[in-house]
Amino acid sequence: MGARVKMRALGNKVKSRFYKYFFSYMLLVVIVLTIMGGIVYHSFVAALGAEIGDSTVARLTQIKHIMDAKVNEMNRMALQIAANSALTPFMVEENGYALYRTVSELKKYKSTNAFIYDVMLYYPAQHPDRLYAASGTYDADAYFETVYKFAGYRLEDLDSTLERLNIPVLQQLQMAGMQEGTSLKRYIYIEPLSHNRDERYGAVLFFIEESSIYTIMQQALQDYYGITYIVSEQQEPLYRLENAGMQAAESAVRSAIRAAAAQEAGNRLQNASIEGKQYSIIRIRSDHNYWSYITVMPTDQFMSQVQKSKRWFEYTVAAVFLIGLLIAFIFSVNNYRPLRRLVKKLEPHHSLPGAAGTDEYDLISRAVGEMEAQKEGLLHQLKSQASELKEQTMLSLLYGRMTSSPWEERLALASMRFAHELGVVLLFHIDDYAQFLRLHSTSTRHLLKYSLVKMLEELSEEIGVGYSVELPGNRTFALLLNLDEAAAENGRAVMLADKLQQFLAHYWQLSVTVGIGSCFEDVSLAHGSFLEASQAVRYRFIKGCGQIISYEDVRLHGQSPNWQPLELERELVLALRQARADDARQIVTAILQNIAERHIPLRAAELICFNLVNTLIKILMELGVESDSRFRDLINVLATEEYETMELLEASIIRLCEELCAYVEQQTAAKGTGLTGKIREYVAEHYRDSGLTLEIIAQQFSLSPSYVTRVFKDCTGHTLMRYIDNLRMEKVKELLKHTDVPLKDIMNEVGYNDQTNFIRKFKRSEGLTPIQYRNVIRDGS
Repeated sequence: MGARVKMRALGNKVKSRFYKYFFSYMLLVVIVLTIMGGIVYHSFVAALGAEIGDSTVARLTQIKHIMDAKVNEMNRMALQIAANSALTPFMVEENGYALYRTVSELKKYKSTNAFIYDVMLYYPAQHPDRLYAASGTYDADAYFETVYKFAGYRLEDLDSTLERLNIPVLQQLQMAGMQEGTSLKRYIYIEPLSHNRDERYGAVLFFIEESSIYTIMQQALQDYYGITYIVSEQQEPLYRLENAGMQAAESAVRSAIRAAAAQEAGNRLQNASIEGKQYSIIRIRSDHNYWSYITVMPTDQFMSQVQKSKRWFEYTVAAVFLIGLLIAFIFSVNNYRPLRRLVKKLEPHHSLPGAAGTDEYDLISRAVGEMEAQKEGLLHQLKSQASELKEQTMLSLLYGRMTSSPWEERLALASMRFAHELGVVLLFHIDDYAQFLRLHSTSTRHLLKYSLVKMLEELSEEIGVGYSVELPGNRTFALLLNLDEAAAENGRAVMLADKLQQFLAHYWQLSVTVGIGSCFEDVSLAHGSFLEASQAVRYRFIKGCGQIISYEDVRLHGQSPNWQPLELERELVLALRQARADDARQIVTAILQNIAERHIPLRAAELICFNLVNTLIKILMELGVESDSRFRDLINVLATEEYETMELLEASIIRLCEELCAYVEQQTAAKGTGLTGKIREYVAEHYRDSGLTLEIIAQQFSLSPSYVTRVFKDCTGHTLMRYIDNLRMEKVKELLKHTDVPLKDIMNEVGYNDQTNFIRKFKRSEGLTPIQYRNVIRDGS
């Protein structure tokens, strides 16, 4: 009973999956038929319709060429007649030989062109009552009244036409009363004769029978129903030909032609609706006389062949669709059969919940997913354990925790092998780790670090075998590199470090400092190389970031004698007290440069920098500005932040020195104004003393000479000694001008002892010697 229920459920599932296959193939057939049928249908129908339209256009174009040729021939004939001296108004006569010659000449022209029925000359000015034709001469009035009785057209109509005629014109004439009362249609093509544009002296009239034009125009319609027109440039009808069966109002047809010409003047084939019925309008325009040749046909007649082809195409598509149904059914059965067999094999081995409502594909997917999950779980567990074992083994080797137990077995379990003779430890330290944290999210940082570990191991394959691990602290990566002796001697480890540095800088914008330890022959000695590489990395404080530092390069630093920059620190203190920012900057740079150039041990260099920072803090405390907000933050940074390089430390110290000098200079400037006034008072009292010097004045105020000079110059614009000289010179000029005291006494009065030096100074100042100055002043007064 249970088996029958299962088979019944399986039968339901068979239908569901089978129909999915079947409908999928059917959808494919429909899509292919739709795309291919659409492309073929539109291409075929469009091409066929265009071919039929082009055929009609070609026939109409041929008519245009024939009519253009006939008109050109009549135009040439008119020019020849106008140039014929025997046919001028003064050479034709009404009787005699001249009349005979005129008719004979016109017969010659007519005989050369079978298209025209008759050719006639009319000179309204010289011979207003005569018409000269190839068929004879006629009285002008009698010709239109008795010879050819044209309905609604008389001699005065011809005169009126000639008066307004500028270009040749084709005009339809309805004629009656000829040859036993027969009625014929003829057309007259009038070509004006003129000496110039404004002076017309006659006209050449070409009579054309309707049958001649009909024979040409019938080629456009052939067996189709329709109307063919010749219209002038002004859209006036010149000729009309209608095949039997064309049922449409003439006015509606002409309105449609004019509308199509106005809206789509560039298209030859146009469609229009006339009295609720669709028509196709084909238009060709002559570039010679600007006549338009137009054919109007019912669209259903015009496209009948296209419609027939469309029906055959639809039958073909239907047949292909039925064949596609059959093929889809066969494919569905063939594809479903192995799927059904596979489900029968899987069901006994997999207990899948909800299988009764699931089709075969879902059952197979669930079973395969279950197997894949089991596989992935096992692989992940193996990889996690292998990765963790490798990491722990690496850290044990580097930190020297490898016991005396057989470590070769642990290396084998961690899939680590050392096939070459030598080994070396390289440490890759991320320099600006704070910026690294700012620029990258947590997930991105993990990805970059993982990529860095893999990259170190892959690049190591170029020279040997390498194993990499991230050290605790999240910014240093260790590479345990196993290489042969030749690679070690050629510096391949340094090349590897340089290659990785360039790659990280170019693609990740990441700077790393690389420390390289000494080579070892036994992997158990990797701890010593690791310590050496760590010591080398620490030397980035002296050498700067982004460097490749080998332990061999820094090992000799510890053998250099200790050096203390005591003298430079005293000069720095003096420069800061005197607000000499440039000097302070140079002194700080000199101290740090000496550390790098003298190969001072790292610990000694750190102590020198620590003492330098303490010296700056003491100066701030002496000045009482350590609590100032401008200096408090700078002091906290210097005292608490751990600088990775001396360059960063130098920048912070210089910034503090510049702020301090600016502060001292500001305070000095405030005190300078009062000090300058006191100095002036002192000089005014003692300038007569020849022994008065800058040092004496500075000692009087307990200041340095340079400081006194700088303060006095900042306030007055000139030096103190120049001020004293100017004061003495003014007193000398006053005594020379108002007294007769001898020059020697005047010199003693103002504090000058050296007469020669005094006279030279006075002449440089006034351009005259003192005696000359006294004489000039007194003579002027």
